[in-house]
Amino acid sequence: MVRTGYIICYIILFTSIINAQSLHFSQFNSAPLLTNPANTGFIPDADYRVSAIYRNQYSAILSVPYQTFALFGDVQALNSKEGNGWLGLGLSLFRDQAGSGSLATTKAYGSVAYHQILGEASLLSAGITAGWINKRIDLSKLTFPDQFDGKFFDSKQPTGVMFDNNQINYMDIYV
Repeated sequence: MVRTGYIICYIILFTSIINAQSLHFSQFNSAPLLTNPANTGFIPDADYRVSAIYRNQYSAILSVPYQTFALFGDVQALNSKEGNGWLGLGLSLFRDQAGSGSLATTKAYGSVAYHQILGEASLLSAGITAGWINKRIDLSKLTFPDQFDGKFFDSKQPTGVMFDNNQINYMDIYV
């Protein structure tokens, strides 16, 4: 019991210092695994769920609109008829492309959640999501101040702006 108390305190302290930003979906209820990892496997009317969502943003005012696509799937596992708890397993894939430089973000996540029925109208759920993120930009589609000739930007003119890397990869975990 003492060990459980330490784990709960650690989770509370650890998650209180985390900052995050989610993708831009107005119909967030169609993306339950993005809303909260504890939603993984919480499917009251079925044993599995698959969902896809697409958003095309600012197409009326930008020459290259923001485009975001996501695909989700989760399933209830280890769920017996007489049991009071079950495990949820899920996968999520995201692709976001923004702006004239084609700033692309690709995310792949796996989710695990446990759900425990506590009473007639009470349920306790906890989940964790871990994934890999890749962000990249197409530098050939960008213009820089030294390519401005006084009237126009000439993207064929070489630039003195140097980049070490046009992409980054990192791991993301949230509770």
